[in-house]
Amino acid sequence: MYRSLNIDEIEQLQRQGCAAENWRSITVAEGFSPEYVQGVEFYGEVSLGVFNKEVEIAPNVKRHSGIYNSAIGNYEIGDNCYISKVGLLQNTGDADVKTKLITVLNEAGDGNILAFNGLTSNMAALMVYCKKHNKQAFNNLYNLVRNETLGINTEFGKVGHDTIIHDVKEIINCQIGNYCEITGAQRLAECSIVGDGEANIYVGTGVVLEDCILVNGASVLNNVLLSNCFVGEACTITNGFQAENSVFFANSYMSNGEACAAFCGPFSASHHKSTLLIGVDVSFYNAGSATNFSNHAYKIGPVHYGTLTRGSKTASGAHILLPAKIGVFSMCMNKISTHPDTSRLPFSYLFGEGKKTYLVPARNLLTLGTYRDVNKWPKRDKRENSYKRSLVNFSWLSPYAVEQIEKAIETLEYLQKEYGYDVDEYEYNGCKIKRGSLVRGLEIYRQALLMFVYMNKDNVDTDTYEREYIQHWHDLGGLLLPKVELETIISNLEYNDYKTVESLYSSLTDAHNSYASYLEQYTLYIIDKYFADSETLDEDAEDAYADWIEAIKTDAAKEFELGDVEEETFAKLKIE
Repeated sequence: MYRSLNIDEIEQLQRQGCAAENWRSITVAEGFSPEYVQGVEFYGEVSLGVFNKEVEIAPNVKRHSGIYNSAIGNYEIGDNCYISKVGLLQNTGDADVKTKLITVLNEAGDGNILAFNGLTSNMAALMVYCKKHNKQAFNNLYNLVRNETLGINTEFGKVGHDTIIHDVKEIINCQIGNYCEITGAQRLAECSIVGDGEANIYVGTGVVLEDCILVNGASVLNNVLLSNCFVGEACTITNGFQAENSVFFANSYMSNGEACAAFCGPFSASHHKSTLLIGVDVSFYNAGSATNFSNHAYKIGPVHYGTLTRGSKTASGAHILLPAKIGVFSMCMNKISTHPDTSRLPFSYLFGEGKKTYLVPARNLLTLGTYRDVNKWPKRDKRENSYKRSLVNFSWLSPYAVEQIEKAIETLEYLQKEYGYDVDEYEYNGCKIKRGSLVRGLEIYRQALLMFVYMNKDNVDTDTYEREYIQHWHDLGGLLLPKVELETIISNLEYNDYKTVESLYSSLTDAHNSYASYLEQYTLYIIDKYFADSETLDEDAEDAYADWIEAIKTDAAKEFELGDVEEETFAKLKIE
């Protein structure tokens, strides 16, 4: 509860250089002391908490909480904040910062993600999927979010307790949570910045944010410019990165480059200048320097988009003309202008050569880079356990990937039967595949099926008579789930079975927690389909895995032989 200032407090504030349009519009919490409010101009209605402790505003630099040399209008300031040298902290009462309608993938689209403080990578992916495949489910999910946020009052600005704001030029119509730190920013307008003690939010020098939502653990630093973006858990956006109409989730790291209409799922990374992520859906992704995507054919506008499914990479200088769809854990190099769809050929190398695109199937299964990637991601999850709202499955040789491997075997065998076993090159979905690459790719894909069995057979009872085969899978923003489960969730949305956002989140969590059970059923399906008659399956699976480890070690040795990798670093790889 707040009370009005008494005469003595008003006089003390005036002596300390404070002024107000109307002192009766300034209210304070019980226990308030005016001593730590100095040189402040108040406009409209302002409510102040208590300032009774020191705060650390930089390493080994402490200041007493309070408000100093700032202008504040229509804001509630929480307990023990430190606000200093803020040109203007104002709420005009006419901005809705509770939700932001963001258009990803199709730059010219009409909005397919309704961002809010509780948005997760999985919900965002569900919105995009429903917008394309089930408009009624999308509309119901949209309304669910809108109803969820109706009770949030944004007519009055708010700064939560224990928040630090200093040397900022302008903050307009922003809702700022607890334990946030905003230092040296240029301008924040119509933003929601919701932090908490275990997962602070940091906004740094030179940053400009307009119509953005930042959630627990996000950091936006060093002259970043964002417009209509969502920055998720433990994401870092830094070093002059610019983006509009884009979303970033779960440990994504963006530096120097640009993004537009990009869906950057968990562990997406772009470090370099001259890199443009436009109209793409990526996750567990690394962009090489000067990576570029073209979403505009200069005919009907920037309407094209593409997907690089989980684990994909682009090499330095890669340029992909959209639309394109790239299979899991693939590497794209040079200019790729043939609009390939390699979703049935995972773990491949794609490289442009003139106007042609060549594909080497399965090659990326045997590289040290892939081995290192899949082992580093779990270790680099910086999210606090209590704030891991985005559901992320780190499995790499998962049912989702193995389903693509199944399709790869079918596809390559079909090409052999359809065009012959002795042709020099095969053509498939905008790509050329040399005969030797196809033959070797088939060998590696078949080895991968045995590897999958080896990695999961100890958790499977092959003697069970209960067979509930799960064959088809989906990656929903990092959540791996059977297609039938996704269809059930979408059906529930379509028929308005979810009454709250949390009930939807509960269904997604249930699917995530059931992964081990789903995995067991899929492993049984693979064993029964491909190895039912094998009498040496255990030995064959173990040999396949051992051969894979040897291939990774061989690739690592090639790296070491280049001469600039220290032996100690090489020894730490622990390939096993």
